[in-house]
Amino acid sequence: MFYTIKHLVTSFKYTPTATLASLTNNNANFITITTASIYAGLYNTVNQGKLKHLLDFFNNKHELTDSLITTVIVTNFSNTLTHRFNITATQAQNIAGYIIPAVLQQLVNKTNDTADDSFTIERILKVLSSGQIKGDYFKMIVDKYNSGELDNITGEEPEITFTVFKPDNIFENLKAMLL
Repeated sequence: MFYTIKHLVTSFKYTPTATLASLTNNNANFITITTASIYAGLYNTVNQGKLKHLLDFFNNKHELTDSLITTVIVTNFSNTLTHRFNITATQAQNIAGYIIPAVLQQLVNKTNDTADDSFTIERILKVLSSGQIKGDYFKMIVDKYNSGELDNITGEEPEITFTVFKPDNIFENLKAMLL
């Protein structure tokens, strides 16, 4: 999943401004930080038990730009840009507000593409939950979601304990997940 997000970030067609062009021009660090920010935002959504938000997000239940998930990822990415690339908060917010929703929309489109079954919501939940949401448990979540009973289900049976993704150790966390 990380590599799918990275591919979407890498292939995104930027309309350059001076600041954006300087960050994106063959800047592997920028691409990695963008990818990691998106992944961390989705990972944290699942691991905070906000499965309904994630399912609504991938089912286009709300405008993407109004989504809590998008807002959190844009904010966190903007803060990272400000600190890592020494740009103003306004510049960082503009860049994050431009890139993150566009890449997330591509991700949603890829997930909902019936011609591509390599990237499904079941696979996303399985990866983001470190393999804890799969099979019958995934089916139960979808059934509850479809019937309107799903809110925040952490703590319900079967109980799931998630590993919290620590943003300050993002690269160690990603490396551990990929190995």
